[in-house]
Amino acid sequence: MALHSRSSSLEQSPHYAKLVMGERDLLLPQHEVLSLEPIQDLESAKADGNNQVGCITLKGQQVPIYCLSQDLRPIKEIPEDHRLCVLLQDQHGVSFGILCNDVVTMESARFRVIPLPECMRLPGTPIRALVLDGEQVLCISSSNNLTALIATSGQPQPDLDDCDETGIVESASTENMEQL
Repeated sequence: MALHSRSSSLEQSPHYAKLVMGERDLLLPQHEVLSLEPIQDLESAKADGNNQVGCITLKGQQVPIYCLSQDLRPIKEIPEDHRLCVLLQDQHGVSFGILCNDVVTMESARFRVIPLPECMRLPGTPIRALVLDGEQVLCISSSNNLTALIATSGQPQPDLDDCDETGIVESASTENMEQL
């Protein structure tokens, strides 16, 4: 099932794909989704150092597939409830996939976007903003942010638990915070 339309701006997307991944749901602009594939199509792949869990062949090309933990970090273990692979393409034409439980289409008119709080603006975070949808808080990201996350997955990242009561990441350097 292919979902199309191209635009580079996350904020301009009228439709989002909500990737259900257990306790943490991730919203991506729907135009970045190439297709949805069943996990049964996942082929094993050689370890690439970036936590690739396998690949799926799409139009004769092998597309690397990744799995994210609840704190949105690449992991090698695939949870039992992950049954779909969302194939994405970033603005540079790089294709990759993310495993999830389910995918739901959402219209942006139905929710309110909230800027990311200071303590969540960590170096390397794929989260660009938050969404309040009823009582649920969702994270907005993009394929570009996920590509960057995967590329740096072997490097240590500060944890949200490192935030002090002022919302500042205790272990982050001043230089890193100024870059945000």
